Amino acid sequence: MHVSVFQQCPPHFHPQFEAAGCYLEYEGSFLILKRHPLKLEGGKWCLPGGKLERGESPHIAAVRELKEETGVTVPSLCPVFPLYIQKPSGSFIFHLFCIQLTELPSLYIKEDEHTEGVWVKEEWLNSFELISGGEEILQLFNAWKIVSRT
Repeated sequence: MHVSVFQQCPPHFHPQFEAAGCYLEYEGSFLILKRHPLKLEGGKWCLPGGKLERGESPHIAAVRELKEETGVTVPSLCPVFPLYIQKPSGSFIFHLFCIQLTELPSLYIKEDEHTEGVWVKEEWLNSFELISGGEEILQLFNAWKIVSRT
């Protein structure tokens, strides 16, 4: 599936919805979830996240989705950037957030959306089939981390 990921809103971009996701990091690993086989792109891996509800801010949506999908509660998240995603099935805005945890949380995976969650190191990522656009999102995030730490 051909997916385009943009950091700036491209011309004639008409999103059908907005979504928010979270890069949850603990000791050099980050959390990815395996999508339920009956969901769109089932069996592939992604960051915790989902669609914004009516009137919901991206930050509140990311915190809510993280809690709903993993059982992890956080008071706040660091905003990274919005991305503009174009897929053959439509376009949407993806708001990316991150948090670095000091303790490994217990995970409670919402089984109707995902079948498992794993903590992975960047170098292991090629062992997992990511959702379309997932690799590009993680590359942009890693570039952002390098710039933000300097």
